[in-house]
Amino acid sequence: MNKIIGGAIAGAIIAIGISISLVDYTPSEFEIDKTTGFVGDPSQINEFQIEQENVLFLTAITAGIIPQTIEELSTYPEGFGYGWIGQTYVEETKHNFTLGYLANIHPVGGAPVNWHPEAVNLSPRNETEFCIDSVVTIVGDVTIAGNQIKVVATPHYAVKLDKVISYELVKDGSCHIGYVLKILDSKN
Repeated sequence: MNKIIGGAIAGAIIAIGISISLVDYTPSEFEIDKTTGFVGDPSQINEFQIEQENVLFLTAITAGIIPQTIEELSTYPEGFGYGWIGQTYVEETKHNFTLGYLANIHPVGGAPVNWHPEAVNLSPRNETEFCIDSVVTIVGDVTIAGNQIKVVATPHYAVKLDKVISYELVKDGSCHIGYVLKILDSKN
């Protein structure tokens, strides 16, 4: 029964994701950055949208073309991505938790991994870095089209998302999972 429900949800997400199109872009609108080699600046977030109902619809529009593969990310060799996050307070522990969803691309064991969605629990280290405390790969779809990213996924957390970030993923043994998100840009 659970497999049938899970399959139905995944099918609905894919169908909805395919039916929602991204705005057309014109690559000539962007210039190649001589330092990074990127067309425009994909880490700079211009606009974003968050829809949280039974299915998550998360989008961001950037100031540059978003790389499709890890090979295009020589500036960020350990990974790059976007996150939609929010905070929730747990009365029992008297603690604020930063929860949310990431869409990222990074190598695993030396092999490239495609863009994929994850649910995360984050701990702020300072104003520009978050340690990843826990991560769960979730059922969903990530679509990249020019300077836009769209994530359609099943919710994992009951948290109001109110911020979008772009980040570099960096190995760091002092974090629980062994990675830190170095914030490149954020918008509320």
